[in-house]
Amino acid sequence: FKVNDKNQFSICFENDLKGLELRNAYVKLSTNPKTITSHQRKDGSTVLLFEGFIDFLSYVVLKRKAVTSDVIVLNSTVNLPDALPILKK
Repeated sequence: FKVNDKNQFSICFENDLKGLELRNAYVKLSTNPKTITSHQRKDGSTVLLFEGFIDFLSYVVLKRKAVTSDVIVLNSTVNLPDALPILKK
């Protein structure tokens, strides 16, 4: 993507409403709409909850194996209310 006519590169995650969470060494950006990113893989008996997707990626690297539990990434603590319906299940 470009900012002020400069090419920029980031890693990004898509959230549940198709907004993007973008990160690189210099900036932390997001596009609208902003909400959680959830991945429901199992029966919901175990849910891993992370504040940001870099926290989630760090967890995956530390565990050194594929995540098989359901995952919610808040993408900001202000999005906690968006996660509550999934957590209540």
